[in-house]
Amino acid sequence: MVAGRGIAGDTAINVLAIAFSLVGGFVYQSILAWHLGPTGRGDYGVWIAIATIMAVLFTLGTDRAVQIHLISNRITVAQATCTAMLIGVVGSIVAMAVLWLGFQNDWQLLANVSPQNRIIALLVVPAVSLPLAIQLLLAGLSHFAALAVFSMVRALLQVGLAAFLFVVLDWDIEAAYTTFVLSSGITLVAYLLFLKWQYKLHTALVSPKMAATLLGYSLRYLPARLGNVLNANLVLLMLVFFASKHDIGLFSLALALMGQSLVISNALDRAVQPRMSVTPDGRSDLIAQCCRISTLLYGVILLVLLLLADIAVPVLFSKSFQGSIPLLWLLAPGIWLRGSSKPLRTYFIGSNRPGIVSISIIAELVVTLISLAVFYPFAGIFGAAFGTTLGQASGTLVLVLKFHSCSKHSFAETWLWNKVDTQCLKDRLIATFKIRLKPLNHFSCANSDAVEREIVSASVSEADRSLET
Repeated sequence: MVAGRGIAGDTAINVLAIAFSLVGGFVYQSILAWHLGPTGRGDYGVWIAIATIMAVLFTLGTDRAVQIHLISNRITVAQATCTAMLIGVVGSIVAMAVLWLGFQNDWQLLANVSPQNRIIALLVVPAVSLPLAIQLLLAGLSHFAALAVFSMVRALLQVGLAAFLFVVLDWDIEAAYTTFVLSSGITLVAYLLFLKWQYKLHTALVSPKMAATLLGYSLRYLPARLGNVLNANLVLLMLVFFASKHDIGLFSLALALMGQSLVISNALDRAVQPRMSVTPDGRSDLIAQCCRISTLLYGVILLVLLLLADIAVPVLFSKSFQGSIPLLWLLAPGIWLRGSSKPLRTYFIGSNRPGIVSISIIAELVVTLISLAVFYPFAGIFGAAFGTTLGQASGTLVLVLKFHSCSKHSFAETWLWNKVDTQCLKDRLIATFKIRLKPLNHFSCANSDAVEREIVSASVSEADRSLET
């Protein structure tokens, strides 16, 4: 665990950073919406989805495998960094070559990228894979305070670059691609410089035996890693073949706003990752409490978002996006289930059972495809949104059933809010808003003070990533 200034200091900084990054993310998305409109916003969202899928596919999902083995002290920081960068660079080059081949052969899925924008669009692939791989390492090392600072810088970069390229230079969609690439590249350099400063990095690759171990873990987890990305973007990509560009733009914004609401859930997930590999049972008590906290807080966030949508969407993203408001209501139940069960994925990954996550992802993928085929012909993009929710519900059901089977926790022990949770939440809120450490009374929390600090801190790194697609 990386030493910090204590809960009070870290919490004060990171609460500010979360708010800053969230506001910056909304401002950035507002700039995109006003300048691109539904059609351009849809084209941008589709390409980011394609680039993300290609980045995961051709790096084999090794970024998470490297992180898990770093957390468990099986590889050094230098080995983890060099391995992640090497695989990221090689995988990105192969992915870009495949996409370039698709451009040359006029693949319909890639038709949204104009010939003059192909080079900068291809650079989105390494801009996705490389910063994410190093960010996972920083999260595994519990450098959440540093990630908080980096996320604020990135939020500023995104807003500043987008405003300059769209408003001053009067660029079109190429401004969005350029903003993504430059902000990601600068963030990556900052990550690497920080690691070099903290750990005096040097060139160090893993042994052939460890490389085989990493590859084995990656291949077991790849269906889940790839399926998770596919499930988040599958319906959007399928709409390319059926829907108008206007409808794709509406659906793209709705997905982006739902992704923004996942900040708390993803923060819990990142905060408990460093603790999942230290005990054989995967800290099932901690996971159960994280599920309850995520269910409550995430439900509140979604409810506020939905109630404000009628006012906020036309003001922030223009009246041309009003059609996305019903989509938010249809997507909300599924995304709430996904967010509530996100800690369960961490439980199975950290306890060396990534195959269970893969099964849940495959179930979600299959149900989503079937639902899309059934409901889209009758209800259009609204049917697609409903199918997305059904798919997410099926994936959540698999995780919940397997968790209860593996952990022996009852339904009530996992999901029903209790006095311990209330006291923990109360103490943490007092510590946060009074900016001082508040001692706990006789109630016992499953997650330690360090976890609490990291949950707040981890929210920051999620805030600047969740609106990118």
